[in-house]
Amino acid sequence: MKPAIRTLISVMPLRVRHGKNKPVSNNRRKTDSINLKVSCLLPPASCLLPSAFCLLTLVLSLVSNKALANTDIQSSSSLTPPSEATEDCIDLTLMAGLARIAGASPNLINLVETQQLDDCQISEEEAKSLVRWSNGESAKIGRVWYYPNGLTAKYWSGSVWHYPNGKTAISKSNWYYPNGQTAKYGSGWHYPDGNCSSEDDLLSWACSILGEEHCETVLSQVADADDLWQEMAIMELTWHAYVKSNSQRRP
Repeated sequence: MKPAIRTLISVMPLRVRHGKNKPVSNNRRKTDSINLKVSCLLPPASCLLPSAFCLLTLVLSLVSNKALANTDIQSSSSLTPPSEATEDCIDLTLMAGLARIAGASPNLINLVETQQLDDCQISEEEAKSLVRWSNGESAKIGRVWYYPNGLTAKYWSGSVWHYPNGKTAISKSNWYYPNGQTAKYGSGWHYPDGNCSSEDDLLSWACSILGEEHCETVLSQVADADDLWQEMAIMELTWHAYVKSNSQRRP
């Protein structure tokens, strides 16, 4: 499990258990929230990592601060494929995740997730490669996958994946946001605006915007998963936090 995910999952329940008998006044909570936003939540201007104290303070504050809004994003599909998944199940799970991250149309997401659920419930012997989506668009030709909107999801090599908007999502082990900005290059992470970050800081910032309950729900599903699915969960939380924070700034 990635250290950042382990930290968030392990700390959240402890804060609920030990902090619920210590009420904090509204004024104090508001002041603390403002201070945290100034010192921890804003993306750094450089690639310097945040202090451990700032990170820990932010993570602990998420559980007790119920004023933070939860995200409206919901999904009926699993964030990870089953342990003995078919190749199509794995590909469709990834496609469903990329569609959610990019904020594709509800109809497109539903088409992919429905097929994902179907393919992930059958064995390799029962599997039949999907040829067309239910809307008539080509789904797979050879090893090339297409989204229900006709755009390419994965080329034959499998090392490059795209979002439903046509932007590159994954190239080898590197991740990119739907706006084209680099998210993860090598072991380094970035905010959607291009500023450098650590994995810990990125998750803490995202959870401060989306709400700790939603973050815990997402991260607990990938706690024991491979790096690919953990990184996809981080991408989903981070991009949705970015979209939500931008929408809140608009008049």
